[in-house]
Parts: sequence; structure tokens; C-alpha cells
Amino acid sequence: MILWKPAIHRGKMSQMLEALEFKTRIQNGSIRLPDEYRQEFREGDDIHVIVLIQKKSLPKKDIIDELTENPIQVFGMLSREEIYSRYL
Repeated sequence: MILWKPAIHRGKMSQMLEALEFKTRIQNGSIRLPDEYRQEFREGDDIHVIVLIQKKSLPKKDIIDELTENPIQVFGMLSREEIYSRYL
């Protein structure tokens, strides 16, 4: 998919940039170009590469999740005074 072809003017010279967008996977440390774009490149071409990595985010845990995984051990019952004396 060709996104745009902006011209960059530097004095009297003009360079044409062509942007392509595609999804691929890194294989053995290399970025594989889809077959439909390979004819766009020649051996020795200078290219500018920007890589956007899609990270898989884990759902955030709330206090209920934390307590379910790590329950608080309480031995015996605490009185109201004992409960609130920890915060004074």
C-alpha cells in the first residue's frame, strides 16, 4: 500500500520519498518484505526504515486479583481497636 510520495526540496535538488505500509514478522533477525513490494526495491537502494512494534499488553490487575492470588493470612478474629490501632 503506497501511502504518499512527498517531494523534499533542498536547493535545486528534489528527492522523492515513497512510503509503504505493511505488516510482517521478524524472522531470524530480518524483516521480510512482502512479495508485492519487492519490485519497488533494487539492490543497493538507500532506504529510511521506521519500525512500529505492536506490544501485547497484559490486563491490569486490581486489588481483588492481587488478593485472590496472594490472600492475607489472618489467625483469629481482631477487635475493632486492634484493626484500627495499626493506622494510628
